[in-house]
Amino acid sequence: MKILAYILGGLVVVAVVVFGGAFVWLGSVDWNDYKPEIAEAAREATGRELAIDGDLSVDLSTGLELKFAAGGIRFANAPADMVTVASVTGQVQLLPMLLSGAMVIDRFVVQEPVINLAVDKTGKANWDFGDKARDRGDREHHGDGDMSLSGLRLADVQIEKGKFGFANATTGQTVAASDITVKVTLEDLASPLNVAGGLVLNNEPVTLKVTMDTPEGMLKGSNATVQAALNTKRVTATYDGRVRSEPTPGLEGEFLLDIASVGKLAAWLDRPLDK
Repeated sequence: MKILAYILGGLVVVAVVVFGGAFVWLGSVDWNDYKPEIAEAAREATGRELAIDGDLSVDLSTGLELKFAAGGIRFANAPADMVTVASVTGQVQLLPMLLSGAMVIDRFVVQEPVINLAVDKTGKANWDFGDKARDRGDREHHGDGDMSLSGLRLADVQIEKGKFGFANATTGQTVAASDITVKVTLEDLASPLNVAGGLVLNNEPVTLKVTMDTPEGMLKGSNATVQAALNTKRVTATYDGRVRSEPTPGLEGEFLLDIASVGKLAAWLDRPLDK
């Protein structure tokens, strides 16, 4: 028994040394050196250029959580970048991930994201990455490496001061949104999911609120109760009912839509109706 105890104790010591050494090594790495590899992975997946102009850092000093930050992110597109992000910061718990594969996100904040979507005169959209990206997506969809969502927890997920632009050269339509804010909380999949957000769309405020009593129920094929409310000066919409994913996706509840003027709504979205 003493020999067994010594062996087990030795294994514990070795494990502590190995994992501790790994955390020390990872914490000492200058992650900015890996920007070319990250850019190459993005280019391989989408055919577009990804740049991180600011600092890229990963902090594993505590050994129990992973903190990361990146600034000055640009996803290229001609003539303007399709996506830019001032900074992304996050904090993920490591023990739940290592022990059970659960993803516990204590904090994930995206600051000042700017998304520019456009359709050119030929009708080609700038979010169309071509056959290469579609083939890659098909392979990943049919693969068996999907991560389980059973342990997902979102303590503090936010988008701050975002902007969005859309321009269609074939129709002349332009849409611009600013001051985009989104906050998502989910203690676990058996608890309520709360999403609250707001923005200024074509110079008018918009608010959105969504709650779901149990995302776990919907993922497992049973019903989940959902309340949703969209409020603007031009249109208000609410839904109160249930949503299901199986056997076929569907809704069962009360949906209310109030449009004061279809003409003013269309004009607000830069698609004015003929007189």
